Amino acid sequence: MPIKDVLLPLIGESYEPTLAAIEKCVALAAGLGARVTALALEDQVLVRPKVVSPDGPAAAKPAETSDMQRLLNALNDAASRKNVRAERRSGKMPVEQIASTLAEHARFNDLTLVTVRPHDSCTERVIETLLFESGRPLLLCPEHRAAELRANFENIVIAWDNSARAARAVGCTAVP
Repeated sequence: MPIKDVLLPLIGESYEPTLAAIEKCVALAAGLGARVTALALEDQVLVRPKVVSPDGPAAAKPAETSDMQRLLNALNDAASRKNVRAERRSGKMPVEQIASTLAEHARFNDLTLVTVRPHDSCTERVIETLLFESGRPLLLCPEHRAAELRANFENIVIAWDNSARAARAVGCTAVP
């Protein structure tokens, strides 16, 4: 079964290693001939709005670009350079719902690529949820090593528990 749809979750902050990992994931999708669907989610923090006069000093400041927007811009730039079809979705939700939402979306894609930041509990929770709840193949891209990784893969490690979900996941990994 060929891989045609790749999910790329975009969560967290937009550090340089994260942007390099997004570039590597898009390059991998290009090598597979797959479409990338980026799902950018950020924590919904309820903050009191500030009331500012239209003539005040805050009105003259340009709006800052959010981390989510920078991640989505990095995806757009990489997709246009690699000539990959890319779809963007974004939203805000409580942090405890992000992992399960990503797992729900992963079920509708052939492969999920996750950029991994070392020693990050949010990323660990997302990976664990994707592994056990999506039933789909998952490929990890460590952000701190993204520059030295190739945009293709030769060896695949399979976590097998003899279930129907594991069989479906393995059935999707046959890459020509």
